[in-house]
Amino acid sequence: HAEALRLLAREQRNPALALAYCSNQPGVPESELYMQLLRIYLQPMVGEEPMLAPAIALLQSHGPHLDLLEALRLLPADAPLRDVEQALRSISCQVQKNTRHAQVLCNLQKARSVQVHNSLLRARARRVVVNDETLCVVCGKRVATSAFGVLPDGELLHVACKLHGALPHQSSAK
Repeated sequence: HAEALRLLAREQRNPALALAYCSNQPGVPESELYMQLLRIYLQPMVGEEPMLAPAIALLQSHGPHLDLLEALRLLPADAPLRDVEQALRSISCQVQKNTRHAQVLCNLQKARSVQVHNSLLRARARRVVVNDETLCVVCGKRVATSAFGVLPDGELLHVACKLHGALPHQSSAK
């Protein structure tokens, strides 16, 4: 990948094509390819000049995908502070946006968890009265002291009827 990026970035001087190459390589993390591209821009071979403009554009457009400390170390000491500041602001905004998005998702998940917990508490708090005349909705026999379950609509059935996969009111269809 390094040689292909060097060819696109240095010899053809086509940063857009180099970026497209980075984003279209399955199985290779984009962040790794973007860092390679940044190194190609800022660590030229002997006799070449650093390509500061495409490097800063890469920082601005794909900064959150880069190792920021390494990227800052790669920048030459004479890089215009104004351009670097813009790139850092862009990265900072994107990181803040991603953080806020993650916080929203986390809070939505917490709210969903509270809803599920409340539903569970309501279901557990539901009471059922069983007397001598209470009948199983599947087999029509008395529930009495047998093990039983409660359907969501409040009807009762024997555990054995549930285990056999019988459906409510199935016995009345015979």
